[in-house]
Amino acid sequence: MDPRAGATGIFRPLPAQSLKCAGFGLARWGYSTLGQGGVRERDQGVTDVDQPLGITIESLAADTVCVSLSGELDFSRAYTFDEEMRRLESQKPDQIVLDLRKLNFIDSAGLGRVLAVQRRATRAGRRLVVVRGCRAVERLFALSALDMRLEMVSEPRAALQAAPA
Repeated sequence: MDPRAGATGIFRPLPAQSLKCAGFGLARWGYSTLGQGGVRERDQGVTDVDQPLGITIESLAADTVCVSLSGELDFSRAYTFDEEMRRLESQKPDQIVLDLRKLNFIDSAGLGRVLAVQRRATRAGRRLVVVRGCRAVERLFALSALDMRLEMVSEPRAALQAAPA
């Protein structure tokens, strides 16, 4: 039997295979369970603290708003993010910059909400620019091909330059 498989046979990556985001040092495990008090428990007895989603909104220019995300954008927080984005979109900014540099985890629900923001922006004639996140977040964008669909930059000020033709 594979030593990485738990009692249920579900593959659990070895610590060397876990993804880490720069600056946070938190490992992402494929099949963790949420214990009491927002602490993720692993088979090895080591725990990760569940990171809340932080949303900071600031103006970059007269017509540009920057939304910085921190922590985790997962299933339990995806619709909170969506509600905040809809509130912001109702103010009709010309351009939204979504800064993912401090985001240390995103799952498929979070990706779906980012894609929904992009669809609404396209319909409204608004420009959406995404600032690349940590390596694990960037990898998920690449695996889902969203990095090809979205306009991506390395830092928020780069979005102030003219839109690509």
